[in-house]
Amino acid sequence: MLTNWILPIVAAYLVGSIPTAVWVSRLVFRQDIREHGSGNAGSTNTYRVLGFWPGFVVQIVDLLKGVVAALLPQWLGFSPELAWGMDRTPVHSVYLPLLCGLAAIAGHIYPVFADFRGGKGMNTLLGMTIALFPMMAMVSVGTFLVVFLTFRMVSLASILSTWVLPVYLLFVFLKRPPVEGWLLGISIAVPLLVLYTHRTN
Repeated sequence: MLTNWILPIVAAYLVGSIPTAVWVSRLVFRQDIREHGSGNAGSTNTYRVLGFWPGFVVQIVDLLKGVVAALLPQWLGFSPELAWGMDRTPVHSVYLPLLCGLAAIAGHIYPVFADFRGGKGMNTLLGMTIALFPMMAMVSVGTFLVVFLTFRMVSLASILSTWVLPVYLLFVFLKRPPVEGWLLGISIAVPLLVLYTHRTN
C-alpha cells in the first residue's frame, strides 16, 4: 500500500531539515549564518562568512543528509512490491529512494527546525545522486567543475550541473526514451527547483 511510503518519506524530510549551517554558526560562532553574507543557510555562504573548516563541515553533513535519505528505504527493509504489487526492477526499485531524496532536499530548503528558511539544496541533491546514481554524480561534479573553472560562478555551475539528471535518466539509466511520465517530470522538476532557489543570484 502507498501508506507504507509515508514513514520513510517523512523521516527523509526530517533528516533534510537538519539546519547544519544554522546550528554550526549558532553553536560555534554565536551568530545566525542567515543574517550574514548572502543570507543563505548553506555551505557556500558558510565558507565565505565563517571560513574553510565550518564550511567543510556543513558541506559534508548536508551531503550525508542526501545519502542517508536515499538509503532509508533499504535500511527500513522497504520493498517496492508492498506498494505496487510488481517485481523489483532497476526502474521501480528507485521510486521510493528517489522520493526520499527529494523529500530531504525539500527539508534542506524548507527546514522545519529552522523556520523553513534553509539552503539551496545542492549538497543534499549531490548526496542523493551519489547514493542512487554514482556515475551520474561523477558527471554532475565534472560539469560543475568545468563550468565553475570557466566562468567562476558557483550559482551557474550548480544550475547547469543539475541538468545531468534528466539526461542521465533518459539515456543511461532507462537506456532509451520514452520514460514513465512522472519519473521524467521529477527529473526535470529538480533542475527547475534548483533554478528557483538560485533566482536571487
